[in-house]
Amino acid sequence: MKYTRYLLPTALLVAAALTGSDAFAQSTIYFDLKQGARPCPTAQSQVVAPTAIEADIPQAVAFPNPFSDGVQVKATAGMEAISIHDISGKVIQRVDALGLAELNVKTDNLSNGIYFFIIAFENGSKTSLKLCKTY
Repeated sequence: MKYTRYLLPTALLVAAALTGSDAFAQSTIYFDLKQGARPCPTAQSQVVAPTAIEADIPQAVAFPNPFSDGVQVKATAGMEAISIHDISGKVIQRVDALGLAELNVKTDNLSNGIYFFIIAFENGSKTSLKLCKTY
């Protein structure tokens, strides 16, 4: 009997692991077009549920994207600073956020192109956003 291997979304595997579903959490899933999905007992995979530390990592969004004269940055925690890098990685601009969770960054001095906004949070973590300046 032939089986085709399908990759399942991580969220489904994590949910299965948290609910104790051994068929999803402890084996690779193969799909038989006649019989449906079934676990392959010889292939083992490990599902790691997110820890409390990973759940506390701050997130941020920036809009509009693409932007022209300014970008609004909103975060789930206090930001320490935002550094703007060009496509080569060179730091173009740095803005101190002083613990704010929302900040308007003026970008009228930037030329058209792709930029990476690296956001440093007060707890020491960082995240990056890719934005495009068009006009």
